[in-house]
Amino acid sequence: MKAITSAALALALLMPTAAGAQIFSNEEMSCVQYGNWAVQEIRRAQGLGCDVQRAREILEPRPHMTWCMRQTDQMMRRAALIHTTGVAHRCAQQGIDVRRR
Repeated sequence: MKAITSAALALALLMPTAAGAQIFSNEEMSCVQYGNWAVQEIRRAQGLGCDVQRAREILEPRPHMTWCMRQTDQMMRRAALIHTTGVAHRCAQQGIDVRRR
């Protein structure tokens, strides 16, 4: 079991990470950080020309934080990728590419 955990850790360190290597948990302080980060990502997309109101993005940290608190820790470890992919998809429907390069 320890070898599997070590191999998974090594793989995670070697693979390029999405969303600026942001990893969150469902702990309260991490969810506060997630809420602020999620809004920051939406504002970044807005700065690139995405109409975030048309995309129905939420520009308040609290709903993102509340969502986080209801998730499993495992889900929150993938939340940054899920969030940025979702924002990118909704902006792409407007013809705006907000993916990080």
